[in-house]
Amino acid sequence: MTERLRQEVLSGELPPGTRLRQVEVASRFGVSTTPVREAFATLAQEGLVLRDSHRGVIVFAPSPKELREIYEIRLALEPLATELASPRIADVDLDELDAIIAEMRASSDNARRNDLNRVLHARIYAHADRARLSAIIDQLRDTASVYLRFLSSKSTDYSYRAEADNEHQRIVDALRRRDADAAAAAMREHLLHSQRHLEAVIPADQPQTAMEVPVSPL
Repeated sequence: MTERLRQEVLSGELPPGTRLRQVEVASRFGVSTTPVREAFATLAQEGLVLRDSHRGVIVFAPSPKELREIYEIRLALEPLATELASPRIADVDLDELDAIIAEMRASSDNARRNDLNRVLHARIYAHADRARLSAIIDQLRDTASVYLRFLSSKSTDYSYRAEADNEHQRIVDALRRRDADAAAAAMREHLLHSQRHLEAVIPADQPQTAMEVPVSPL
């Protein structure tokens, strides 16, 4: 049931802003409210639904304003973490990053590519040796990943994907040269490219009026 709800959210079958009620969803799936509550908790952790103290559980609605703010902060922090990582990251770690990029190039599975992308960035930032900085970045990337999930569920832009892989390689190559400034600049350009791509497909902000989830049979 969790997977079915996840796909309904990502596909737009449950539109952004839809209010989900436990009893109604349980009736639709023919289950008790316990698995529905557990499904809501999982989807909330993934960022696909939001818990509202007044309106209950609401399907996540992408917002250009929120996206812009996320990237403004990421553009300040992630190049810094990359710069700090440059003198500390070992060749064996860079070899592993090269292998991740190679796997990303070979994969046609968007979900797998998103997971690999997260691992790639996390491993770079871990070498900055700044636990608080890494924690803040992780939180921002958690939110941004929800936007990527929505994007990946709609279509696959192969030209963007290929260029993103090239950008990752330029970051790793600069780290291998121990060129901290070039690595930070490459990371910044990669993030700007990602921001522009997401902003192009995210609809304009709409008034947040919650809609009721339809109670229809499976």
